[in-house]
Amino acid sequence: MKRYQWIQSLVIGVSLAAAAACGSSGSSSANPASASAASTVAAPSLNLAGSWSGKLNNVNSNGGQGQTNPPSATWSATQSGSTVTGPFSLTIVDGGKSRTYTGTLTGTLSGEQLSLNLSFPSGAFPESAACTITGTGTATPTTTSISSTMAIVFAAPCVGTVSDRPSETDQLTLSKS
Repeated sequence: MKRYQWIQSLVIGVSLAAAAACGSSGSSSANPASASAASTVAAPSLNLAGSWSGKLNNVNSNGGQGQTNPPSATWSATQSGSTVTGPFSLTIVDGGKSRTYTGTLTGTLSGEQLSLNLSFPSGAFPESAACTITGTGTATPTTTSISSTMAIVFAAPCVGTVSDRPSETDQLTLSKS
């Protein structure tokens, strides 16, 4: 009888110790992991929010030397975490006439790199209401400047009205105002 009580006490004691260890190690290992994961998520190193201005120069023109009068570009950027977005406008002066077209420029910061996406939706160009333009590029921005080679793609309705080709390479240069 004593032997049975001793084994029973041992089993109960081991079970309680194991349960306590599991409960405390489960909660303590979950909390430090959560805290550790939360502390390793770094805030973006650059604040790109604000007003930007510059040029979008077609480097395919004039044998790769760029345009003599490239469109002026403005970007009113807001930033939430690593995402930067806002209206992007191009002003083209041609034959004494000035025309402004508005789209969206979105960027995602990853480390020191900024992935850019440019979009002009249908209706942005009165010359061709069905025309849409997209562009992508990557920059290593600073708090005062962004420079990126942009791969620009014109949808079929744009060719012959807004552009004479389906794609081009442009150089975007922006300075914080």
